[in-house]
Amino acid sequence: MNAYTTTKAGPLGNTVTCTSFIPYQTVASSATTSDVSQHVDQVCDAAPKLPASQALIQHRQLLDPGEAALQIVALPTGADITRSHNGSGTFLHEIPGNYCTLAACLTHPFSRGSVHIQSANVSDYPAIDPAYLSHPLDVDILAHTILHLNDIATTEPLASKLKDHGTVPMPKMKISKTLDEAKEHVRNNCVT
Repeated sequence: MNAYTTTKAGPLGNTVTCTSFIPYQTVASSATTSDVSQHVDQVCDAAPKLPASQALIQHRQLLDPGEAALQIVALPTGADITRSHNGSGTFLHEIPGNYCTLAACLTHPFSRGSVHIQSANVSDYPAIDPAYLSHPLDVDILAHTILHLNDIATTEPLASKLKDHGTVPMPKMKISKTLDEAKEHVRNNCVT
């Protein structure tokens, strides 16, 4: 706030976000449509079951090159996910230096949570389990997206604007180089 009020600079002097909605094929670009379809079928067959009609709709949406399966968000500030328990704390980090954040969001997650009443007393809170990332396809899709974001950060014209051409993450974070590393990154760093 001080930077903005004194010099009209800092995170408040920029647009809040830059957002892109993209199909899954964009991040799974090395695979053919039939490869992606086969992979989705394999993961869905081995995963927790969705109601058949819902599974069919989501499967079709994920494989449709005209459907936005992912949201990519660029933020003009760093994000410290260790402080994500306090929503605004995520972006009010005390890490020295200037950073930007590239984040990925699922538009149609396959994971399903639950909300259940716990008693007949209307004052008792329900039991809420969002079950984030409980479906392996959500982890897989986000992991492919993390690798895609790495490519974006290390490609011109963005790369020359970032430290060491997009190869320097914020402290406490690391750059995933393989799909397995990206899956681990997703599991350890997913926030809402």
